[in-house]
Amino acid sequence: MSDDQGELPLFSPDRWVDFAVRALPGVGAEAHALWRATLRTKGVAPVDWLNLPRRKRIATAPLPDTAEEMLGRRAEALKRLCRGEGAGRDLWVLGPMDSAWPTEGLAVMGNAAPDWLLGWGNPRLMHTPNVAVVGSRETTAEALQVAEIIGRSLVELGYDVVSGGARGVDQTAQQAALRAGGRSLYLLAEGIAHSQEFQSRADHDPERVCLLSAQWPFARFSTAEAMRRNRLIVALAKAVIVVAARSGGGSIMTGQTALDFDRPTLVVDHGEITVHTAGNHRLLQAGAKPLPAELFASGHAPAELRQALETAATPPPRTGDLFGEGEFR
Repeated sequence: MSDDQGELPLFSPDRWVDFAVRALPGVGAEAHALWRATLRTKGVAPVDWLNLPRRKRIATAPLPDTAEEMLGRRAEALKRLCRGEGAGRDLWVLGPMDSAWPTEGLAVMGNAAPDWLLGWGNPRLMHTPNVAVVGSRETTAEALQVAEIIGRSLVELGYDVVSGGARGVDQTAQQAALRAGGRSLYLLAEGIAHSQEFQSRADHDPERVCLLSAQWPFARFSTAEAMRRNRLIVALAKAVIVVAARSGGGSIMTGQTALDFDRPTLVVDHGEITVHTAGNHRLLQAGAKPLPAELFASGHAPAELRQALETAATPPPRTGDLFGEGEFR
């Protein structure tokens, strides 16, 4: 459970309890460290602590009142996860002590980076050359066609697609990439076990897909968590393409985050400004690089897209390859 004890298996019951305590309201880094130190001093494993009667659990290693109240509501679900029942059969938990933790990508988030990540599928996809493709749920048929071409083109160029999996642009790009034989990283705004992607995981190849969430696995969707999720998408991407963004909402915020994080940021220029593309215009004004919509009708989309990505890189790549070879490629 601690760094000096080495890596826990990704399916360890102790790992589940460690994650669940850190995810409780009122348990910050300091309270979590004190809880772990107390258990270590008393020689009690986290899963054994969880299984103690409530009063004895509190006496052994107390938590803040709000956290203890929430733990009481989550305890039975957590015990099932620890036993590998239900969603616990398939999910893994990753923390900063693990070699597969995306340290380099998350560094840009500073103290806002998650403490744990829950996932299903291939965790190596957090490290491969990838591009985020994002856009609005409600958009035009033209924008969806562009998203599909971008998804296929990225696969042809050897890149993976990372996005939120929401209907509209995100889903179109990711499904196009998978149909083309590529790979995709889904960053979820809800608890992973509550997501439709996890419920339909039998339709996914776990070697080509990674579902990822920074929340309690059964948490429902919330707008606030979606905004935090969008920052995580940018952090784990090597570049970001915004296909269609309105003047407000998650897509334009994701594009602005990409600029703030100094990620190569491309925005499709649809020509005229409409309610569906007002955010594109604002991002281009803010310094994003334009990606003319007409190039996707040229038949040379992959080559044009590679050139645009390399031009957007800051600084330009010396080798002509924006992403290089990821350690886990």
